[in-house]
Amino acid sequence: MNSQKKRVTMKLKHPNPLFEKWLTEWKDKAKEKDSKMQHCYAKALQSLKKYPLPLERGRDCKILNGFGDRLCQMLDERLDEHNNGKGNESDPDKTIDFVVENVNITTKTKHKLNDDVPKENLPGTPKRNRKAYVPTHRSGAYAILIALHKYGTSTKNEIIEKAQHLCDKPFTKPDPGTYYTSWSSMKTLLDKELVTKKGNPAKFALTASGTDLAVQLCMNNDADEADNRIIAKNVENQILQNRISENPCKDDKFEDQLRVPQCSNFETVFFEPNTFEVILVVDKQETAGSKEKLQNDPILLELTHLGVRHDVMHLKVGDYVWICRSRIIPNVELVLPYIIERKRMDDFGSSIKDGRYHDQKFRLKQCGIQNIIYLIESYGDNRHTGLPLTTLQQAAANTLIQDGFTVRFSDGVRGTAQYLNCMTKILKENYEPKTVMSCPKINLEASTINDDLIPMMNFQEFNQSGAKYKSFTASEMFMKQLVQLKGLSIDKAMVIIERFPTVKLFKQACDEDVEETEKIVANIQFGKKRKIGTAISSTLCRFYKSNEFP
Repeated sequence: MNSQKKRVTMKLKHPNPLFEKWLTEWKDKAKEKDSKMQHCYAKALQSLKKYPLPLERGRDCKILNGFGDRLCQMLDERLDEHNNGKGNESDPDKTIDFVVENVNITTKTKHKLNDDVPKENLPGTPKRNRKAYVPTHRSGAYAILIALHKYGTSTKNEIIEKAQHLCDKPFTKPDPGTYYTSWSSMKTLLDKELVTKKGNPAKFALTASGTDLAVQLCMNNDADEADNRIIAKNVENQILQNRISENPCKDDKFEDQLRVPQCSNFETVFFEPNTFEVILVVDKQETAGSKEKLQNDPILLELTHLGVRHDVMHLKVGDYVWICRSRIIPNVELVLPYIIERKRMDDFGSSIKDGRYHDQKFRLKQCGIQNIIYLIESYGDNRHTGLPLTTLQQAAANTLIQDGFTVRFSDGVRGTAQYLNCMTKILKENYEPKTVMSCPKINLEASTINDDLIPMMNFQEFNQSGAKYKSFTASEMFMKQLVQLKGLSIDKAMVIIERFPTVKLFKQACDEDVEETEKIVANIQFGKKRKIGTAISSTLCRFYKSNEFP
């Protein structure tokens, strides 16, 4: 066996753990005070977690999205306090780079170095004493582990049914002011490899380590299952009594009022299953205009003929959306994660020529709606469209492939109405039996049609954020400039501004070393591990270097 030296590089997930810790603390404190600063901290924290390299000072964070001068200064001050008060502690999450000497490696086992040699035995590796994970008593993870131990492999709904009485908080509804339920603990259990997930629909089961932990939890639990049910029932009754004492209402419908309270637009609102209706909203500009002509508008006549429940409103972005309108809570409407931009073939050509095409796609990307549908409607024989048909087809393909929109074609007004009818039926069947909740745009997460609890944006916030004329940040203005260049899609522009947030920073980089900047831009990844490429990076860098900006 040949003795040889091998260089081992260990890169952990969190290159800036102290900054992440402090931002999380500040975000939680702001959340307790119901301060809007919680959203600023959350945005900065999300940006920091995506950055793969360690940052030495708070001011170095200025290159990331969400960091301003004040926040960078706060991090520097906290870092100075940390260094002066505690000294430079060893940081286990920083990159460890060392040489492994005198390790005998045979040709047969050379590729298994990381598996065969424990990391704690390698020279120079700091030893880390990790405390074993034990979930809090009557938490979501605690209840899930015990339920899976007692009943074996189960689906999500089965686990919730069997575990709810073991948990103090509900599995389907978050507490006011938060967006996490007890079921959110399942992600922690999966990450720690205590539970496995397989199949479709997904079924969950305990691993060997998960079984050991579940047995330990059962042994440490003094109360049996009957006692747990009594405790849970007492807690529930106490909460109900407190609410009744605070509310003089003695109507039989009081229980329903407690379940879905009257809320302002700034509070989290829940629509329980079958307590709301899915309604199609048609942009007012897509109709004939005046009230007298609405009755004869062709698209509205077709929708009425097909029996589609619809409202006509002024939409700041898009032409069609769907809202959830509660039968219990007045004046609160939530937007489903689907939006349609309708283009007749002649208008499609005109929008490309006058520049509206790129601007509209940009605003659709920024509106916060997850599923964007680009509906292209035929115009007669499609001969009088202002641009060659091949050009329009290429633009539609770019919208599908580069921008990630769903592109659909319809045969005139009747075809558009039929498509809207089919979409409305599908959305009503799949969303009305679900629980939906209001969620601010900044915290909105992607959802699927199979989720049991679906977050949605308030219609008022959606319409305000989609306004065409508003004040833009420096990064947004830079993005609007980038998408005007040929070959630069919105997805490409978004990853470029993550690396160079403003025109000033990008131009400075080009002026200092244009060739190096070209290489950096060309290697920026977007989508599924695709790169910007040298053609776009060369054009972009030389354009900004050759133009003078203040």
